[in-house]
Formats: sequence, C-alpha cells, structure tokens
Amino acid sequence: MKIQPSRLSVQKTYEEIAARVEERRQVPWPDIIDFEKTIPRQQIVLDLGCGSGRNAAHFATLGHKVIAIDFISEFLIKGKKRTRDKSLKPFVNLLQADVMTLPIRDSSVDICLHVATLHHLPTKSERMISLSEMKRCLKTGGKALISVWAFEQKRFQNLLKKHKTIGQGFGDVEVPIKTRDGVTLNRFYHLFTDGELDDLLLTVGFKVEQCFKSHNNYFATVVK
Repeated sequence: MKIQPSRLSVQKTYEEIAARVEERRQVPWPDIIDFEKTIPRQQIVLDLGCGSGRNAAHFATLGHKVIAIDFISEFLIKGKKRTRDKSLKPFVNLLQADVMTLPIRDSSVDICLHVATLHHLPTKSERMISLSEMKRCLKTGGKALISVWAFEQKRFQNLLKKHKTIGQGFGDVEVPIKTRDGVTLNRFYHLFTDGELDDLLLTVGFKVEQCFKSHNNYFATVVK
C-alpha cells in the first residue's frame, strides 16, 4: 500500500514520540564530530531539525554560536534543559520553526547541519524546498552537512525486492517504535537510494564536496 502522509501528520507523530520515548542517544554521531573538526572556530551554525539539541550542544561547547531549529515543541523543551544543564544557554538559540520556511536572514550563517531530518519530509518537492531554504541562509562559501537514511539496509531488503521501478512513493516506509508506556507509533521515512541525495543537492545548486555512506546513512558535505 502506498504510504503518503502529510507533513503535518508526520509532525504530529513526532510530538507524541518526543513526549513518550526516552532519549537513547546523548552524544553526536562520529561523522558529526569529524565534520566539526573541518570547520573554522567560532562559526555561526544553523542546526535544522535539532531534536533535543545534542549536536547543538556539541558545537556550542566548542565555541560556535548555534541557532537550533525544530518544529516539535517537546524536543525544544528538552533542548533548553540540555543547554541550561551544560551552561550553554548564551551559545544556543532554540527556535520553533518549519525547516521549509526558516525565520533566518539570507546569507547569515556560516555552517548548516541538516542531520536525520530531510528523510522525514514526505515529498520530493518538500525536500527540495527545505534544501533551498538552507542554501538561502548560508553565506557564499558556507558549508553544510546533510544526512539521510539509506535504502540499502538489511531490514528493508524485502521492500527493495518488491519495488521494480522508481517512482513517486518509492522508498517511503513506516518504521515502528514502542514508547515507554507500551504504545507503538509509526515513524515516516523516505529512504534514499545511492545517488539520490547528490542529485537533489546539485539540482538545488550546491557544490557537492563529498558523499559517503556510514552506518546505514548517506552523508553529503556541500558548499554554497
């Protein structure tokens, strides 16, 4: 059956997840840590889909000023607690906003993170709009790191066999997660095939520096 939720229904599901699931990951992935090591000190960093702020806190700890954006209010509440507990409040500005309509001035940030968020947007046009918004906010010469889930994962092998051609809805899946009170919620993901992320980024107008696969994710570093 074709899976095509609305963006608002995806956001509603994540409000429930944020409130009902204990946070499992407290530190950034190694690929995020490695990316930070490649950028200059004291950058203005825009973290899109920041969740509860683990990446934002890491960059702020290293001296960057971070604008952290998420649509999910519960994540932002947790993010504010994290930055307060780590004494990072002066370095992190948490904002509730949509990654398709960013309340950020043109060419005003040095670095963007678009990590584990793009694959939750249900349509290709929405994903392109979000990447275009990210590009608008970056200064000329600014860099971004993007990550998405890869289609080529063992758990999705049956899905891969089922799909014979690539078309609308190809790679769209729902992944269940059980909350601490025993409720199962379905999370929407668009799984990216090899080269799909690169094509989107080139279409939007980025210069793609590097693309690689790591731990069932595709990553790309780009320059405006």
